[in-house]
Amino acid sequence: MAQGVKRIDKEKFYKGLDEVLTGTKSMSKAAKEIGISLPTANKYFNMVVKGEELPDGLFKED
Repeated sequence: MAQGVKRIDKEKFYKGLDEVLTGTKSMSKAAKEIGISLPTANKYFNMVVKGEELPDGLFKED
């Protein structure tokens, strides 16, 4: 895992991304529910949309 990468819940992340993309939730509300900052949510959501790989170890393991 890259140093400084906060581990987040994968289900919450993709639910938030879906809600932002469908316009049912603002990015700031989604970021808050995921537990990351707005700039970080913007960065990671854009990475997914562009088909880029997210940082290793980003998601919590069950």
